[in-house]
Amino acid sequence: MAKIHGILRDPFRRPLSDVRIELKALETSQIVLNDTRETRVTDESGGYDFDVAPGAYAVTLYRDGMPCQRVGTFRVYSDTPPSDLNKLLNAPVDELAPAWFQRIADAESNAINAAEKAEQAAQSVTKNTEQAAQSAASAADSASIATAKASAASKSEKNAAQSAASAADSASIATAKASAASKSEKNAAQSADSAAHSATVATDKAAAASESEKNAGKSAESAADSATVATDKTSAASESEKNAGKSADSAADSATVATDKPLP
Repeated sequence: MAKIHGILRDPFRRPLSDVRIELKALETSQIVLNDTRETRVTDESGGYDFDVAPGAYAVTLYRDGMPCQRVGTFRVYSDTPPSDLNKLLNAPVDELAPAWFQRIADAESNAINAAEKAEQAAQSVTKNTEQAAQSAASAADSASIATAKASAASKSEKNAAQSAASAADSASIATAKASAASKSEKNAAQSADSAAHSATVATDKAAAASESEKNAGKSAESAADSATVATDKTSAASESEKNAGKSADSAADSATVATDKPLP
């Protein structure tokens, strides 16, 4: 068995990892069948290791996302010393499928750029996540404030409903008082009308009383005059009575004289 091992490098002598190296038998021998294949994947340092039987082999390289590349053929014998693919293929490292390795280098560069962009994107995502967390915290605070305001609004609504009910009660009371006031106003108007009528009657009675007083004064004056006349008449009657007495006395004296005279 021949030992084949080494480090797969690109044209810039950088190790290539995750490259699948395939050895395909090109002939049939006592140990190997034609078209038999053996593969290895390079490690992180680009290393690979094969143990192959004597014979002729074709070397093909594979990497994800890239077309395969056949880099050449070689032959080993039972006494071939341990070697790497470059020596067996009789080609310097920078001549071993240079275009393919360049594509790998470009792919790695693109991968590095993509990784940097991914890192930047991750940092951006982290920043956005932090901002989102802050926004979420702010939203939570806003939600708490909104809840508190909603609670206050609900309480205000209840208070408003109570105030409306109280206002309705007050309106009912005011309506009742207005009705009572209207009734009182009517009663007051009726009382005023009655008072005005009473005043008119009182005025008429006062006028009648004044007239009666005047008439009474006149009656008193007339009575006084009548009394004066009666007094005068009484005095005259007394005088007449005196004169009548005198006349009677004179008549009696005349009768006496007539009696005393002799008859002719």
